[in-house]
Amino acid sequence: MICFLWWISGNQNVRVPLEVAKRDEVVMHHELKKFLSHQKASGFGERFMMSVLELCLEQEASKIAADGFFSAIQNDDFEAATHAISQLETFDKLKLYGGRVLSGDLLELRANGHSISLKNLPSGKTISVKCRRNKLLLFFAAVLGSSPMICLSEPYQSISVSPCDSVLFHAAGQERPEEFELSRIFSMVRG
Repeated sequence: MICFLWWISGNQNVRVPLEVAKRDEVVMHHELKKFLSHQKASGFGERFMMSVLELCLEQEASKIAADGFFSAIQNDDFEAATHAISQLETFDKLKLYGGRVLSGDLLELRANGHSISLKNLPSGKTISVKCRRNKLLLFFAAVLGSSPMICLSEPYQSISVSPCDSVLFHAAGQERPEEFELSRIFSMVRG
């Protein structure tokens, strides 16, 4: 039997068609969350594995399978599996100036005619985009040529960028990636 898992941790507004949600193969996030909260296992990875077993198998068979699974697997393999599940990534976030937040995949930074992959950033890494938006300060900075009008935080702080440089971002649910100018971006978060 194949068990499909519908686990949407951050976005409770996603609408799943009723005919899909009613299928036995689909486990909705609220069902899994309920099972996770009642598990005896110690860490998230253990609770996740036990919950999936419980949801995919009949109640009695799942308890037998879970007991057999957790005592049959070697500790090294079990720890590796729970660590891998605990490290699962979520959607990247692109926070735009003005408050709009997009979820999807950060693909690359396009600056000075070069493309820099953003897929290698560690999970949870935030890159801030500092942009001078005050017109008076922008005027004096442009006249005096004192400091850049826009800059990025680590690990890209040494890259010279302009407001017209961009980030290639593939928003969830969209057919194609889209370019966003750095002047429109407040921060980028790797999921």
